[in-house]
Amino acid sequence: MLGVRQLCLDSKVPSWVEKIWRSILQTMSFVEAQRAWYCIRSTVGYEGRAAELLSRLSPDTELSTGKIEVFCPQIRKVIPVGGKRRAVLTPLFPGYFFSQFCLATAGRFIASRPGIIGLVRFGDEPTVVPADVIEEMQATDFVAAAELALSSYSFVPGQRLVIREGPFAGMEAEYVASLNDGQRALLLLEYLHRRVNVVADSEILERVA
Repeated sequence: MLGVRQLCLDSKVPSWVEKIWRSILQTMSFVEAQRAWYCIRSTVGYEGRAAELLSRLSPDTELSTGKIEVFCPQIRKVIPVGGKRRAVLTPLFPGYFFSQFCLATAGRFIASRPGIIGLVRFGDEPTVVPADVIEEMQATDFVAAAELALSSYSFVPGQRLVIREGPFAGMEAEYVASLNDGQRALLLLEYLHRRVNVVADSEILERVA
C-alpha cells in the first residue's frame, strides 16, 4: 500500500484528503492489531457454508469490518448414506468453527450472518481461542491423523477417555482427533459446567472401562 506522503506527491491531492487517508490507515492498523481467534457457534450442518460466506466478503464490506479469516477443520467419518455406510467429510466440531477478526469492528456483523447463532462466550465476553491452538490444528491433517490414531492408540472420534496425569487427572473427556502424528490428542472436556477443548499426550489417556 502506498504511504500517505507518496500518495499525496503522486496524486497532488488536497490536504483534507491526506487527513482522511491517514485516518483510514490508522483505523486499519488498529483493526489489525486487535484481531484474534474466536469460536463461532452455527446451526449444525451449516458450519461449512457459514464459514465460506464469511471468507468471501466484498471489498466494501471488508473495508468496514476488517479482514476476516475462517477455519473449519474437517474429519472423515463413516455414516449411513442411502442405506449404506460411507466415509464422508464432516466438521470436526459439529455446530462450531473458528474465525479471526477484530471484535470491535466485525463482532456484530458476524453474529448476524445467516446460519450463525453467535460467538462462544465465557461469562459476558466472547472467548478468545489461543493462536497457538489454532496453529497446531491448522498444521494437522485431521483426516490422516484419525486414520493414524486407529493404528496407534486405537482412539476414535466420540470415544470416552480418562486422563491419567496432569491438571485434569482422573477426569473423563471425549476424544476428537489426534495431533502431532498421533502423539497428542485433542479432547472435549466438561469443565466448570462448560465444554472446553484441551490437548493432552496420547500416552496418558486410556479408554473408559
